[in-house]
Amino acid sequence: MPQIHSAKAFALLVALRAADSVSVSFNILSDCLSVLQKAWRVRAGGALPRFDPGLWKQVSFLSPHSMLHFVPSHGKNLSWSPPGQHSAILWRQLSSLADTKANSIAHREFQHIKAYCRP
Repeated sequence: MPQIHSAKAFALLVALRAADSVSVSFNILSDCLSVLQKAWRVRAGGALPRFDPGLWKQVSFLSPHSMLHFVPSHGKNLSWSPPGQHSAILWRQLSSLADTKANSIAHREFQHIKAYCRP
């Protein structure tokens, strides 16, 4: 679980960097509530988490107008609905697609590492 948490925190940082680099506010979706809770806290001026404070420092100030939203993963919390007029079905589909793509990339990279490390 710590690697998944770190990967999701890093993905959030990458999204905020992208938004900040083009000076556009994004709606960023994540199915990792613990990462979002840390992000919401540091963006509101709270203390930086002890793990990877440099990452959280950047999260605290990058793209300050981007909104961070939670979307339950894998069919959990069926009564959940996103803010405003957004579609819960679409947000869940986007979350699922992001997980599928991330898993595919991680698997491919792991295969490259395994091949490289063979004696």
